Amino acid sequence: MGKNPKLNTISVGGASLLLANFIGYISNYFEIGTSENTNVFILVISAVIILAFRVYMSMKCKNKLEKDMNLKELPKRSLYLFPTSPKHILFTLAAFSWFVIFANGIRFS
Repeated sequence: MGKNPKLNTISVGGASLLLANFIGYISNYFEIGTSENTNVFILVISAVIILAFRVYMSMKCKNKLEKDMNLKELPKRSLYLFPTSPKHILFTLAAFSWFVIFANGIRFS
């Protein structure tokens, strides 16, 4: 813990209230009068579009990789592919989570 944990608690609490109020205003702005079935339909269509885009980009990157090097001639143990950064995965999950929250019309206030 830091030198002054009470100050940290107060600042975190204040930031949480500020963020909650701000998100409440934003969610009220985006609220539309749709049924739950419509929101689920929008969510499913969006998930399918995101999944299709992800598969398309994966295929495109695989084709580019095969064009740059011959994967069939390499031994299986010598080629390891890692994501460039976990930030990309976390950003994608966060963006999708925000979309789900606003699509379902959840209120924070």
